[in-house]
Amino acid sequence: MTRPAPIPSLPLAGTRALVRAAAGLRAAFVAIDEARRVRRTIRMLQGLSDHALHDIGVARGEIEAVARGRSGHPRRRN
Repeated sequence: MTRPAPIPSLPLAGTRALVRAAAGLRAAFVAIDEARRVRRTIRMLQGLSDHALHDIGVARGEIEAVARGRSGHPRRRN
């Protein structure tokens, strides 16, 4: 019976580079996901009537700040 070929190990510097690259990719995907969430929230709030916005305590001019979480306005997370 033959033994399988050993898996070559990466030098430590190569491993660190791969870890940094993976972390960078993850950060990029997280940023893309957040941008999509913000755009979706903005579209949803812009679709509401002024009356509905008033009912939830948001002025039309605050929509982007609320969607980005910068207004201090309490909002729910799914």
